[in-house]
Parts: sequence; structure tokens; C-alpha cells
Amino acid sequence: MNREQGTRDWNWGPDIEGMSSEHTSAVAANGVRFTEHRIDARSTLRLTGDDDGALCVVVITGVGELHERAGSYLLRPGLIIVRPGKYVGVMNAGPEPLRLVSVQYPAGVLRRLGPIGIGLAQERTFLGRSSVELAWRAPAEMEAGDEFMSESLRLFSEGIAIGLSRFARHNRGRPSPVAMRARRRIDRDITAPLDVAALARELGCSAAYLSRLFRRAFGFSPTDYLIRRRCERARVLLTRDDTPVAEIAAALGFHDASHFARHFRRQCGTSPQRFRQAHRKVKSVPD
Repeated sequence: MNREQGTRDWNWGPDIEGMSSEHTSAVAANGVRFTEHRIDARSTLRLTGDDDGALCVVVITGVGELHERAGSYLLRPGLIIVRPGKYVGVMNAGPEPLRLVSVQYPAGVLRRLGPIGIGLAQERTFLGRSSVELAWRAPAEMEAGDEFMSESLRLFSEGIAIGLSRFARHNRGRPSPVAMRARRRIDRDITAPLDVAALARELGCSAAYLSRLFRRAFGFSPTDYLIRRRCERARVLLTRDDTPVAEIAAALGFHDASHFARHFRRQCGTSPQRFRQAHRKVKSVPD
């Protein structure tokens, strides 16, 4: 099952001048274009989508950031990005190389897919399984280049579309009002301690019921969501100045520096110190 990724709340404006460095290979199969991108550490990739088509991007390895005009996302393996219509985005690799596969569906292909293409009709961001596995296999098929490659990639493109559409149909409708209120309450002050039981009583339900609704709506438990929001904020603070890591940890509500470092590594793939060192000269997280 796929999971919805968290909210975007940073401003557009990464400084990317002179830092682009990527290696790509592309193959077109029955109108669908598969491209494997390998972005060097601390380098960038500019992604674009056609007016009438749809772009699906799957992160294979590495961590980094995706910057769009509406905000920014954390990148990590398994992330699936769906962007219909005209699109421009900038991906920044972290301290290690970033590898991803993009699948471009032109308008004619979308018409041919019909109902199995509904998952490509709206902007969404997921953590997924089946669609990711097909994207992982795509570079090997592209490298093989034999007489079966084109048909294999066609099947992969349809399989990715089916996986996204199945998830879109399963999760049709707006999130629960209770889950939305809980998220707004958490976002109000991400540095405050979170008592899920107290929050549930405030919203008129049990803690187990609130956690179930929250996970169904956003893909994370309330506690995991809070930690992700704190780590997103930490990425900005770490690149802003030389404030000690322990002070940042305390300001964001972590128990201590080691508690902060453990969660930061889990979310961002590296320690706070290494993240700060890697971004001293590359401003990839906007204020």
C-alpha cells in the first residue's frame, strides 16, 4: 500500500547557479519516455513536464530536496511524485548521489490509458511499493536494449499507472475532519510536547481512533508527523547559522542532541553535523 507524503511549507528559491551536475539515459517506448537520472552529491536537476501530459518521478536511492513554487519536499528512496500538466521543479542531492527514474506520459498516451490513468490526473506525492519496484527494474531494461525492451517498458508504464490509480480510487475523498483538525493543532506549535491522548480528548475521540484516522489521511501517526515537521524545520536552522546542534534540538522540543540526531538521521539520511557541513557552501534549503 502507498502512503501520502507530508505537507509542503517552505518558500521557493533554492540557489542553484553553477551547481547542476547530472548523468541521464532515456528510452521512449510506445510513446512513454523513461529517463534514469543520476545526480552528483550536492548537485541539482531541473525537471519539466509537458502542458497536456503527466510526469511521474520515483526516487531510487539517496536523499535530498525537491523545490517547487508551491513549496518543498524531502526526498528519500521510495518517494513517488505525480505532476500532471506543465511542471517545473528543482531536485537537490544531499551529501550522497541521488538516483531517480522519471516517466513522462504524453497526452496521447493518457487518452489511450483511459480509466487506468486516473492516478496521473492530479498532483500527489506518495511513498509506494509496487510502482517503485517497476521503476527500479526500468534502468536494467533500458540497459538491456534487446528486442523485448520496448514491450517490457510499455508494461512497466501501464503497471505504474495502475498502481497509482488503484491507490487514488482507494483513497478517494477528503481526509477526516478530525484528522485535519489534529494536524492543524500539531502545526500550531511543532516545538510543544505532543500528548496524543490529550489531543484525542480535545477532539472528542479515543487516542487509538485518532491515530487510525490520522494515519489513514496522511500516512503517518501524529507523533511521526510531528517529528517529520521538526526535522524539516531543523534543516532550515542548520543552514542558517552556526547555532550549536544541542540548542537547535532543545528549541525544537527534542529531549537532547542524541534524540534529535537519531530522528534526523532516520528522516534525512545523515547526521545534523554532516548535513550542516555539506550545505555550508551549497544553499539548497531556502530560508
